[in-house]
Amino acid sequence: MSSSCRLCKKNDILRNSHIIPKFFYEELKKLSLTKTMRNGINVNKPQQDGIKTKFLCQDCEVLFSKYEKYFSEKIYNHYIDKDILYTLNSDNDELRYFILSFVWRYIKYYLEQNKTSSESYPLEITPLEMEKLENLLNDWRLNLLQEDHKAIKNYGMFIIPYDNINTTDDNLHDFFNMNSVAPDFSFFDKEDTFECGLFFLKVPHLIFIFTIWGHYNSLKSNKVGKTIKIRDTKFDKIFLSYVEKILNNFKKSKQNLSDKQMQATIKRVLKAKNNSTKNQ
Repeated sequence: MSSSCRLCKKNDILRNSHIIPKFFYEELKKLSLTKTMRNGINVNKPQQDGIKTKFLCQDCEVLFSKYEKYFSEKIYNHYIDKDILYTLNSDNDELRYFILSFVWRYIKYYLEQNKTSSESYPLEITPLEMEKLENLLNDWRLNLLQEDHKAIKNYGMFIIPYDNINTTDDNLHDFFNMNSVAPDFSFFDKEDTFECGLFFLKVPHLIFIFTIWGHYNSLKSNKVGKTIKIRDTKFDKIFLSYVEKILNNFKKSKQNLSDKQMQATIKRVLKAKNNSTKNQ
């Protein structure tokens, strides 16, 4: 495993970096009755935090933290406040940088893990697609390192506030009500055509989509650069396939949960409900 900072490439002491920003997991725990989380890779070990690994040096950690702080304080916390009728003017360099930062981190991390544990981190990709993806990762790395907002502005990004979306689709209903942090990236094209590759991240209250390559012509009203509002949205087959994949992964994880852990979870839920009743 690399001992150099993934962003600046300097050999330095690496920090234990969050791959997905910590405040998303803090909100997840706040909404959870058990105040714990489970990772699909090791579902029988309750977690208190998201994925952390030796990834960035101190200087690069501080750089990313600047944009995470901006998003958390200026955008995310305002959305969580239910008293505010949420609209987001998303024509914002800090927002775009923040999104690219976790897209780059997650895909970079996933590819590294795939090389050592392809069963836990599966990836269907051709050699040409892998070469393309690694080149893009390096381009994004340089954009982030140099804070090149002009280049970052050219990438396709989307945000979906989903708390108040009305839907009759059972999968969408289950997906929106699933308390989770769910990153994923997939290619929705024929091999080596580079027509559509997308990254998705579902967190409490919001879904992010990033165009890895090609074009994504749906969800135009949710494209970063516009004023994004809470609205009922028509979702295309690509988005619905991501939803189905995440739900299937969740079902598999639930099936792999041991009886001991299932009983422990039930006890935590009942205890939380009893405490809630006493405090009313």
